[in-house]
Amino acid sequence: MAAAAAAPLPSMKKNQTVTTVTTARSMSNPTTVGFISNKRDNPWHAKCLLDQFKAMFDSKELIDVVVCVENKQFPCHRAVLSACSPYFKAMFTSGLTECKKHEITLHEVDAHSVSEIINYAYTSKLDLAMETVQNLFIAANMFQIQFVQEACAQFMSAHVDLTNCVALFSFACSYNSTWLKRVTKELIEQNFQSLSQTDEFMELHGSELSLILASDNLNVQREEQVYDAARRWLEFDSRDTTRVKFLLEIIQQVRFSLMVDTTVVQSLRQNELIRKSPESIQYLARLSENGLPRSVKPRLGMGESSMIVCFGSSPNFDPDEVHRVPCFSIKSNEIFTMAAPPRGLWDYGVVVTKLNDLVVAGGCLVDDHSGSEDSYTSQDLGLRPQRDVYIYEHTHDRWHKRAPMLTERFDLHLVCTDSHVYAIGGMGRGGQHLDVIEGYDLKNNQWKYVTSMPAGLSPLCAIVYGSCIYVIQGDTFLSFDTEASMWSARLPSGGCLLVPSATVFQDELYFVAGYNLPKSGIPVQVYDPNAKRWHRITSIPIRSGDFLHFTCRPKVMVIDSKLHVLVKHEDDEEDDDDNAVFSLYQYSNSEDKWNLSHSFSFPYSVRVDVQFVVAGLNINYLYPAESDDSDSSEE
Repeated sequence: MAAAAAAPLPSMKKNQTVTTVTTARSMSNPTTVGFISNKRDNPWHAKCLLDQFKAMFDSKELIDVVVCVENKQFPCHRAVLSACSPYFKAMFTSGLTECKKHEITLHEVDAHSVSEIINYAYTSKLDLAMETVQNLFIAANMFQIQFVQEACAQFMSAHVDLTNCVALFSFACSYNSTWLKRVTKELIEQNFQSLSQTDEFMELHGSELSLILASDNLNVQREEQVYDAARRWLEFDSRDTTRVKFLLEIIQQVRFSLMVDTTVVQSLRQNELIRKSPESIQYLARLSENGLPRSVKPRLGMGESSMIVCFGSSPNFDPDEVHRVPCFSIKSNEIFTMAAPPRGLWDYGVVVTKLNDLVVAGGCLVDDHSGSEDSYTSQDLGLRPQRDVYIYEHTHDRWHKRAPMLTERFDLHLVCTDSHVYAIGGMGRGGQHLDVIEGYDLKNNQWKYVTSMPAGLSPLCAIVYGSCIYVIQGDTFLSFDTEASMWSARLPSGGCLLVPSATVFQDELYFVAGYNLPKSGIPVQVYDPNAKRWHRITSIPIRSGDFLHFTCRPKVMVIDSKLHVLVKHEDDEEDDDDNAVFSLYQYSNSEDKWNLSHSFSFPYSVRVDVQFVVAGLNINYLYPAESDDSDSSEE
């Protein structure tokens, strides 16, 4: 036997060595001349072993335990579960009755999550979905499987939006998921004004609300908004007696020194709910006696001011020409820039909601192989109408994609009520004028069709007053009651309002025509929706020697509770489109007179039709125009 086992060594040249895989025999004979013992790892061994366990799991071979959840049974191997989960290892090695049981019943977890955990134990793979990821996280937390917990938290963080951030923040706090808590908290801080109006916000735990209200990064213009959110939360559910326990903690987060009306501390002491908390009464009494602290840090959003934002596009359809949107600060008389909507989009609708959210919708993309210069239809020009909708995220200077419209369109008009954005008219494929109207539910992120216009109008002007949308184009003047879902014809102005701009000021609708303007001045027509009649105020003067650019229509707007009209001026002989000069006129009611308020220039091309909106923007999140080196972003 020994002779048979011994094989002759191959002949070797001088200084040559032989390498072999270490075996039991070679290790038992370390004096073997010419052999070097090397350890070798099989990189596929772990996967092959796992595959074998999965094969045995599928065929139910060597099964030694059955996990029962919600009347479902999962035959498994104790060794595999114990290797994956400290929870199961403790169960099967603790010496308790579970060690000997063939069937183990689990509670406080659902069958789908347990199935995913078991599948992960045998395959190292996870199938994640927003509908089930929270339950899976809870199961992974129970079974102490850290990787699955972190994978679930990262997945939820990647899918956080305005519709779920409050609920996910509460979930993250409950399970102390640091990463998910940070991501959701940031989004709540950025959109505090709108999110604090929701029922989900009102249902936050007291400690969770306190954590948000204590933040320096709240995007609020006034501390009154923080106080109102705290008060609504405290009074939301009178039957919930546990909220009284958090009264003092929450009141302490309100920075009363930043409020205009500091007497609110006195009135708050008389609040019925506050009187149930002796600690809160004592705290407010000390504030009244000692005075409000002076060195209080403002919230981050308190650097916000009214700005005129110019959304435009390039006449040669070059999507790279304007990649930032210029903004003019009324307060500082400076030009800043914000991120533009996705590159290549133009002729989209723009609106600012009641809660200061900037929304853009629709628009069109331009094909590189567009038609000849003599072609005028959207099809000839290679225009592709879009349905996409984006909302601007102020604190990160980027755009978030929301639910798309139901109809693709460009050259549309957006208006906003308290709870909905309406997309009106516009042009579709082939250049047809659309009569379609659809409404967007800001809270639920959903679009639905509403009653169409009597006829397709484009371009048009629309404005909201009360529950009605007023639409005007030339001699056509219509109103749409959003509650009754009914259209009505209105008395025309008597003067042709061709593609006007409009705004609501002191319960009246102000219109400024966009085309066919007389050189003597820009006429302003006013409609009283209650009296249902028209009248005029004095025209806006045009500076001598200048002419009004045909494609940049005047824009009437309300800025800081005062009526303004923005006009683009250009020298006929020195037309400089890349440095557009604007004049802002302010109306004096007492004198019925327009006075020049500001003059400024945008260092951008606005040679084609542009859209102006007034929005509250924070200079902390914008770029000065002279240092514009940031690209727009989309998420």
